[in-house]
Amino acid sequence: SLFLLALIIDLLGMLTYVFPVIGETLDIAWAPISAIMIRVLFPTAPTIMPFIGFFEELLPGTDFVPTALLTWLVVSMQDQRVRQQNREGIRNPDGTGHNEPGSRPRIRRDGSMGPE
Repeated sequence: SLFLLALIIDLLGMLTYVFPVIGETLDIAWAPISAIMIRVLFPTAPTIMPFIGFFEELLPGTDFVPTALLTWLVVSMQDQRVRQQNREGIRNPDGTGHNEPGSRPRIRRDGSMGPE
């Protein structure tokens, strides 16, 4: 499941605590891999999440932050909200039909929902 994959990504990122000197050096290689994996596994997540994962791996002492698991949580909450809306018969703000799980809500710059 995606939860287990996210857990593995975060555990691999935390290996720097096992190998203190070598681990921080390996973070330079792991940071882009982690970011790419977050983007591929969670395409509906906010765009900033892979960037947070990238910098979390690069910055010393921040490997304890479970960025992939937090991304999984955000996506799961988005999907749950969409499923709830579908059960209640709520249509997209632009009236095109029901939301699909995993789809991104359309949010305008002023914070309201609907087409740009």
